[in-house]
Amino acid sequence: MHAVAGSLVTMTVLLSGCGGSPPEAPPTNEASVAPQASATTEPTPEASTPVEISIEDAGARYLELVAPSNELAPAWNSAWEANDWQSLKAQAGPFAEALRTFADGLRAAEWPAEAQSTVDALVGELATEIVYFLQVAAAEGDDEIAAAVSQMPESTGAAQTLRIMLGLENAPIG
Repeated sequence: MHAVAGSLVTMTVLLSGCGGSPPEAPPTNEASVAPQASATTEPTPEASTPVEISIEDAGARYLELVAPSNELAPAWNSAWEANDWQSLKAQAGPFAEALRTFADGLRAAEWPAEAQSTVDALVGELATEIVYFLQVAAAEGDDEIAAAVSQMPESTGAAQTLRIMLGLENAPIG
């Protein structure tokens, strides 16, 4: 199936400011006293330039994200080749869940700027595939399951394109 591994780069900057208030002035007998300004200033964080995720880290993240759905593909393909409708129906729900997790992971991860539109296209393709698997899972009887299975959407190739962009091997077949 599709694969996505890109590493989510997270930077955490901890800033702490120390400082107290100046001691209060003793009260005066005058009717109006102007408020005193504080002499302390808060430290300002240094500007930092965000570092874009590397192609290598993005590739590793993609492989991590796609692994669960890729692990389901061989059993699905075997049942498909055997026209084992009940097995396909049983596998369809977990496959839809794995693809949803994959799509959610793609959306949450950081990607190199040049790969973002391809990631977005892959998420769209996965959304179509999720609907397909849910329809197979909901089908009743072998004829209805066979009809649902035969409606597998055509791939746009977004996963393979992303793999090429991230310097990964071709998508596994089977």
